[in-house]
Amino acid sequence: MPYSLAVAGFTTLTSSRTKEEDDTSFSFIDNLSLTRDRHLVRAGIEARRVFTNPGTSAGGTLSYTSRDALLSNQLDSASVTAPLPLKKLRKTQMFFFIQDEYKAARNLTLTLGLRYQYFDVFSEKYGRAVPFDFATCGGFCPPGSEFSVPRKNDIDPHFGAAWAPHIFQGKTVFRLGAGIYHGDGQLEDQNLPASNDVERYSLSSRQIPGLAYPIDSLLTRASGTLSPRAQNRQRKDETSPQWGLTIQQELPAHFVGAISYSGNRGIHLQTINYENVIDATTGLRPYPEYGQAEYRTNESSSTFHSLQISAHRYLNAGWTFAASYMWSHAINDGSLGGGEADAVAPQNVFCRKCERSSSNQDVRHVFSANSVFQLPFGKDKRFMRRPGVLRGTLGGWSLSWIATARTGQPVNVTIKRASSDVPNGYNLSQRPDLLPGISLVPPSGQTPSQWINPAAFRIPAPGASGTAGRNIVRGPGLVQIDVAFAKRFAISERSAIELRGEAFNVLNRAQLGNPSGDITVPAQFGIIQSTVNTTPIGTGTPRQLQLMLRVVF
Repeated sequence: MPYSLAVAGFTTLTSSRTKEEDDTSFSFIDNLSLTRDRHLVRAGIEARRVFTNPGTSAGGTLSYTSRDALLSNQLDSASVTAPLPLKKLRKTQMFFFIQDEYKAARNLTLTLGLRYQYFDVFSEKYGRAVPFDFATCGGFCPPGSEFSVPRKNDIDPHFGAAWAPHIFQGKTVFRLGAGIYHGDGQLEDQNLPASNDVERYSLSSRQIPGLAYPIDSLLTRASGTLSPRAQNRQRKDETSPQWGLTIQQELPAHFVGAISYSGNRGIHLQTINYENVIDATTGLRPYPEYGQAEYRTNESSSTFHSLQISAHRYLNAGWTFAASYMWSHAINDGSLGGGEADAVAPQNVFCRKCERSSSNQDVRHVFSANSVFQLPFGKDKRFMRRPGVLRGTLGGWSLSWIATARTGQPVNVTIKRASSDVPNGYNLSQRPDLLPGISLVPPSGQTPSQWINPAAFRIPAPGASGTAGRNIVRGPGLVQIDVAFAKRFAISERSAIELRGEAFNVLNRAQLGNPSGDITVPAQFGIIQSTVNTTPIGTGTPRQLQLMLRVVF
């Protein structure tokens, strides 16, 4: 079936659509280092050629707002895309840097650097790509037009310093640094014109009352159903100023402690938005010959601040230990890029800043500790210094462990709404109303069967957007302890056999995932239905025991 089937309250069934893509890149890199007196100068250049060849079969989506709507075949929206022939997209990237590490004094090192980056834009080898942009072309641009205007002023300065004041006898070090960084963003967010030489249609129940499957007969007869993929042809490259300060202090008992602050901003981040939505006053679209169009631009921003405290004991007398704590806050507006895990279309296409909230990846508090302890038996150990049979038996044992704890991640409370019930006929990323004065925590407390208080929300009035903010709820935290016991049998000076037993999540604590944030189906809302990790390995699994035999040579 070429269509994905989306029904509120149920898992979306994927279509049989296939995607073919052959990506290749070639790079030339050359670096140079030069030492002169107190200067260590490094310089380098890289030229990269990127080849990507995307193509897809026909596909589409059928969306129903409820189970009853599915049974009565009352479609809320539908989309269909014709097969996309394989394209041949090409672009060039150029990088150059120079850096001087200057030993200003025995206790002071300064680092100055400058980097230039040029990210060219894609072009299709045979001119088969068709950019679509209302701002510069009023719709379709001529075939073979530039995808966007390349940026040529991405100059990134960097500065760093390390200082160990004499007054602290070399036991305290101050480190600071700052810089500006530019990025190209995800390449697949820059190739939208390659999709516009084939038909792409989008239909909604607001536009076509009584919309039902099959939809084929409606595609060419209904006006305003053509929905190409739009891209800002004046886009800017992603920019991130970053800065940080660390104070490192030597402590008693072979410990080293550090306290750090780091921060960064994201500017001109890639964004998913939608254009040509219905005007609520006239009931028409600004460009009636087209439908609602997906629009990729770079209007988003982000901030990140963190405080980090750590202590580390280097291996001494058979014991090493490290612990760290981080408080941080990541804020964005659902921008796209770097993995797309936080990509969110806005509830209101005219108010991107209304999406500004804690990032999906925001974890406010994180603590971790680890240790390795070599048991004091065997040769040169304090409890077994004399040769003998017991030395080989009791010697070579070690105990290690890792403990991790963090607070919960954000949960976005959403609601599926019909196109006819929302402003502008745009029904993506809709949220309910938040009732004032009612706690988000259930009266009986948070449990896996009811983590969020449903009484705090209600369905928005027809024609209005919900008042709940994005990511206003927090899911469960995580606590995990892993332990390992190991025995090393020496064969020779350069070879040994190690027998190791490991226990992950040794306390077998239930590591709960986030609850369902979709209020459309009340019976599922706020319920935790899975663990934080559904794979066989990694943090967050049930208790696991394993034995390992390793030969070292």
